[in-house]
Amino acid sequence: MCIKALPERLQTPEAWKGTDMDNWFQRWILKNPRIHGLLAYGPRDPHWWEKWRYLPISIIKLFGEGVPRYEQELSDWGVSGTYLSRVQYWTRWHFAIHWPFLITFHYYFHKKDVIPYPLQGWQVNTTNKLFYIYFGAHRDGDVVYWFPSAFIGLTWK
Repeated sequence: MCIKALPERLQTPEAWKGTDMDNWFQRWILKNPRIHGLLAYGPRDPHWWEKWRYLPISIIKLFGEGVPRYEQELSDWGVSGTYLSRVQYWTRWHFAIHWPFLITFHYYFHKKDVIPYPLQGWQVNTTNKLFYIYFGAHRDGDVVYWFPSAFIGLTWK
């Protein structure tokens, strides 16, 4: 719960303009990025209780037909590794529990709508073709865990 969990480039109000947080009901948060620090955890944080692990661990992972999607991290911190993505484009369904605590689930309504490997979600329109949910502490590309966080929808996020 410290702004130091964020990379330096995200520690100013200007950095958040034009992001998905820049909307009518969250714009007040942009004026003080310290508010973002209330939900941010990660390996940059100097406090032991907020200094969460660099890569998440999969505790349970179940998949339907298809290819599971993993993400590979190569960092300047001397840490590298592979972890299960919360977005599983290429399987018909999945259920996973990760640590730090995150539960993810998706189900494509029709088998024909599953994105073929190795295409990515931005290359194929999957809106209204699947059900996707996650809640808990999700990790983003800036190596920040956002907790609490949740999403329920008919598309990938």
